[in-house]
Amino acid sequence: MRPDLSGAHSVGSEANAPSKLLDLMRLRLERKDPKVTIQNVVASVTLKQRLDLDLILKVTEGASYKPEQFPGLVYKLKKPKASALLFGSGKMVCTGTTSEERAKEAVNRIADGRPYG
Repeated sequence: MRPDLSGAHSVGSEANAPSKLLDLMRLRLERKDPKVTIQNVVASVTLKQRLDLDLILKVTEGASYKPEQFPGLVYKLKKPKASALLFGSGKMVCTGTTSEERAKEAVNRIADGRPYG
């Protein structure tokens, strides 16, 4: 990785860049065993069929669709907790889960028409 030293406030202030770089490298080297937590998994899905978003809105609890503001239908699931954007083209984006398994579960519930059970 190539470091980016930008943001000099005046000509000549770049003279401090080497010491700033060393400071950054020391900070990087002092961190040990960072704790990684998955916060949000985003799944992109192709359903291979066109979707009638107006019909989905009428028959689905937890959905909102305002085509004059955004072309996708927003679908909120309670279990697993997730949100999905469905588009008339058959594309879906599912967000908010914390694992690939939960993302697949959410996508399958929506695709099967059983978001709540």
